[in-house]
Amino acid sequence: MSFFSNFLSELRSRNVRKTLGIYITTALTTIGILKLFADTYKLPTTIFPIVIAVLTCGIASAFVFGWFHGKE
Repeated sequence: MSFFSNFLSELRSRNVRKTLGIYITTALTTIGILKLFADTYKLPTTIFPIVIAVLTCGIASAFVFGWFHGKE
């Protein structure tokens, strides 16, 4: 239990939650804009799984970025 509470306090001090929150909201906005453009310009439907996969893999990089660059 001590490890988990130490880990959560370290996440708070390094602003990882803030970085992940910004990344997730940006990813959702990107998906929404892509959906809008796909309907308007009749883009192929194969673009959605590719974008979802790239954005999902980006969560790990956002976590690492927040961990190493969030500490002041």
